Amino acid sequence: MPTYLVSLYCPYCLEVFDIEVKAPTAEHAKEKAVGMKVTCPKCGEEFEIQENFLISAYPLKIPRLVLPYKPLPEEKAKELKWLKGAIVEEPLPIGAKPVGSPRLVTTIPDQLTTLIYEQEVKSPEYPEKTWKIKYTRSIYTKFLEEARRMARANKIPEAVLYLVEHCPGITVRQIADVLGIGYWTAYREVAKQAYPTKEQEKMLEKALEEAQKHKPLAPAELEEIKKAFLKPKPAKIVIGGLWRGQLTLYPIKPKTEEELLAELKRILDLEGYMPTPEEWEQMKKQIEKHREAWLKSSIQWWIEQKAKT
Repeated sequence: MPTYLVSLYCPYCLEVFDIEVKAPTAEHAKEKAVGMKVTCPKCGEEFEIQENFLISAYPLKIPRLVLPYKPLPEEKAKELKWLKGAIVEEPLPIGAKPVGSPRLVTTIPDQLTTLIYEQEVKSPEYPEKTWKIKYTRSIYTKFLEEARRMARANKIPEAVLYLVEHCPGITVRQIADVLGIGYWTAYREVAKQAYPTKEQEKMLEKALEEAQKHKPLAPAELEEIKKAFLKPKPAKIVIGGLWRGQLTLYPIKPKTEEELLAELKRILDLEGYMPTPEEWEQMKKQIEKHREAWLKSSIQWWIEQKAKT
C-alpha cells in the first residue's frame, strides 16, 4: 500500500507540517488522518487531527523519471524567497516563477481563522502548463468577527484599522477578502490612514502596479489613490514590506498582550459567554502565539530594512 504525506496545520501555532499515512489513495489518507493524535514539531502541543486542519495529501515518493518535465533542483528551491512558507503539492519545474497575485481559495474557521491562498506558477521552459502552490495566513477569529460587525454597520474605516491593530502584518488583499469589500475600496481606506516614507514610495508604486494587474482600475482613479497615500496626514497605519506583492500593514503602536486579552474579554462579555478556566488559558496561549508570530514578522522586516541602509 502506498504511503502519503498528509499536510496539516497546528491549531495552536499554525505551523504547517506533514505526517505519513498508508492508504490506497490521497483521499483515503486524509480520511485516515482524522482522529489521529499528533504533536506539532514547532510548539510541541499535542492535538487530535480534525478534518478542517487538513490541507492536502500527496505521495511520499514521486518517481522522478515519470515526470514529463525537468523538476526544480531542491537546493535551488530553498534559495527562492517566494517559496518560503509555501505548500508545494507537486514538484515545480526548472525556471518556475509565480504569476499574478495569490487568491483566496479556502477559509478554515476555528478559534484562529486560517486563510489559504493559491498562487499560479509558470515556467518559460513549459509555457503550456500551470502549477499551483499555496500559502496560509491567519486571523484570530473573535477579532475577525468584530471587524466584520463594524463593516456590516458601514464603519469601513474603523473595521480596516481594527484589523490592522489586531492582526498586524495583514495585507490590503486580505482586508478586502475577509471584510467582503471591494479590492480598491480596501486600498482607498488604507490610503486615508497610511502615510508612506520617501523610501517606501517606490515600494508603494510596485504594489499598486501588481494590484492593477489583479484588478485593473481606470488611470485617473489609480492616480487618486496614489495622491491619497502621499497626502501628509497623522498616520494611523504603518506600511511594512511586501508579502507576495501586497503591502503589509502595521499599527502605529502595537497592542500589548494585555490589551489583546482585554479586548477578547470585552467581546466575550458582549456575547454573554463565560469561558471555563481551561478555555481561558487556551485562549491566552493562542493570543500569545498569534502576537509572537506578527512580532517576529515585524522584526524580520525591520532588520531587512536596516540591512539596506
